[in-house]
Amino acid sequence: MNNFKRQIRKSINTTNARSKHKNIASIIFGIALIIFLGSQLFINAQLSPLGMKLQSLNDEKNALIEQNRQIQQELATVQSLSSIQHLSKSDKKLKTVKTSQLVYVFDIGLRAEK
Repeated sequence: MNNFKRQIRKSINTTNARSKHKNIASIIFGIALIIFLGSQLFINAQLSPLGMKLQSLNDEKNALIEQNRQIQQELATVQSLSSIQHLSKSDKKLKTVKTSQLVYVFDIGLRAEK
């Protein structure tokens, strides 16, 4: 009978020890999960305004790129030879010259004197 009681007590003690280990493991897991979720919320709270600012800056950059493209197109139109010839014909002070009198200069660094 004593042996039987000892075996029962021993099995109860080992069961209690196992359940204690399971409880400790579940508590550690729960704490780690709470810390992880808290850190994710904190990181998202920090990154969300930065993401909105980045989107705003990207929109501004795209608008400036489009404006730059339009200005370059306008500049190319104004600097084209046909545009300059049209403006010179509409100006009353300028006279038409012969083609032999025309000189085309392709050096970008060269500037006319005033």
